[in-house]
Amino acid sequence: MTGKPIVIFPYSRFGAFPAAERDWLAKLGKQRQIYMVAEDALPDWAITAAIAPLSLARLPELDFDSTCALVLHPCWTHIAAPLATRCLIAYFPDSEPQEEERWRSYRSWLCARATLVIAYTEAFYLEQAFCRDDVFLLDGTDETSDLLARQAIEWHLDGYASQTLIRLQQRYRAIWHEEQADKTRAAGPSAAGRERLADQLFSHALYRYLTGESLRAQGELLAAFELAVLDGREQALQHIYRFRSATQLELGLTDDAVRTYLYTALTEEEQQQGEQLLRWMDGGKRLLAEALLYRLNDDYRSAIALLEPRQADPEARRLLAELYLQSGRLECAYQLLAMEPPGSIAEREQFQLMTSTVLLLQGKRHEAIHSCLIAAETNNEALSSIIELARLDSIVMEQAHHRGREVQP
Repeated sequence: MTGKPIVIFPYSRFGAFPAAERDWLAKLGKQRQIYMVAEDALPDWAITAAIAPLSLARLPELDFDSTCALVLHPCWTHIAAPLATRCLIAYFPDSEPQEEERWRSYRSWLCARATLVIAYTEAFYLEQAFCRDDVFLLDGTDETSDLLARQAIEWHLDGYASQTLIRLQQRYRAIWHEEQADKTRAAGPSAAGRERLADQLFSHALYRYLTGESLRAQGELLAAFELAVLDGREQALQHIYRFRSATQLELGLTDDAVRTYLYTALTEEEQQQGEQLLRWMDGGKRLLAEALLYRLNDDYRSAIALLEPRQADPEARRLLAELYLQSGRLECAYQLLAMEPPGSIAEREQFQLMTSTVLLLQGKRHEAIHSCLIAAETNNEALSSIIELARLDSIVMEQAHHRGREVQP
């Protein structure tokens, strides 16, 4: 075996890895040693794939400088993130709807720490692709797209950059959605077809935006909006047309982009954001307005890229801290917020709790608990964070004993 070792942090007994991916994992096992965190016997499929069990107590025996972590559930975040492995791949292939809200923050924090994110649905892929680079879709719907994602993982394990594959997959997905739209048109007009076509055109627009083809993205977007309006879809203005402002920003049309957003700002909160855009534009702070407008279109990656070189500006720093928090980059947000100590009691309590989470993600468990206790001196609700940590430990042990939900392969 010549490849670097892999340690898998699993999710449930049979759901630890999708059946469709097990042959591929077995292939990897011929090239490198693969371990799975386990406190008892592994499931049969893992044994067949030549995966060796590794207890939590033996984790420190690994050479993390040469080991890659493959994390399949966000409950492992506080254990896997601090290890500083050679690479960390976040891949959550088996998710239940009732779990989404509970694990949202942990999933976001782990993806922010990951060197590669593998998305199990297109919605999750797009969410992550607008937050960071090195994101791939592996959802089983298209063989070519899945092949690119698997190749990216192998490249990543061997230490090669995956930027070329990222663009290839995005271009392929754009073409795929375009072809799906053509098939829907060819099927003839119908109410269901019109609704499906609007979604396909919007998805096509998003991928063209990601590949830097903003003018083409704008055309697809307007076509999607027209169909959505004809279909009587609610909030088409906010959910579809508003994204035109992001394409206009990419085309250098900031004034037009602001006007587009203002046209779609219907709620009180949206109108307040619009007023902030106008204040910054009128005050000559166009870059701040552009960053906020990217944020209002959920393009955190572009917004952060604009603001990071300008952290000396207090307004830019505060907006950047907010963007870091919303995109899961908790430690980056913490560093910025620590530069301006919180004033009110409530702000101090929240900062103390944030300190606790940052310490936990750094592997400083005792310090994290101590920080929670400090916050609890003025707010008993802070004790819930300690209770949550105990629950997290319990879930981790369930996964290590493979007592999670069983899904037949």
